[in-house]
Amino acid sequence: MVSTISAEIDGDNATSTASWLLLRDTNGIPSLVGVGQYRDRLRRDANGWRIASRVITRDQG
Repeated sequence: MVSTISAEIDGDNATSTASWLLLRDTNGIPSLVGVGQYRDRLRRDANGWRIASRVITRDQG
């Protein structure tokens, strides 16, 4: 599951932060595998918005 927390647009550049949650099905019982964030830098060109860079972090816990 991924949900966007924030997005900021500045002309043809933008940044966004999204949280992710990974669950695994173990015999019909969901089990939490990990949680973390995507931190993206986006750039708009003639073809639309593209991800210029992405940093993926996993929260410790």
